[in-house]
Amino acid sequence: SLPPYLHETRIPTYHFQDSLPKLAVPKLEDTLKKYLYFSEPMVSPEEHAVTKAIVEEFQKNEGQALQEELVELDKKAYSSFYNKMWFDMYLE
Repeated sequence: SLPPYLHETRIPTYHFQDSLPKLAVPKLEDTLKKYLYFSEPMVSPEEHAVTKAIVEEFQKNEGQALQEELVELDKKAYSSFYNKMWFDMYLE
């Protein structure tokens, strides 16, 4: 039996996929700013300084190449860029 907050349905998971807008890949700079902002309360000032240095190094080096790869993957994807990764990580 299903928990009370779940219910059975005959509608397939991706039934309405075509009617949903595809989410844009966020800019790398925006993602890194958010990462630093949301991680700051969870670490000490010293750890945050180290994290910031690592993020800046990542942005200058492999970050751009990985961002471009993500954008290219998104162009080939049927739905939003994160959908398959999210599904693979959490639902399989």
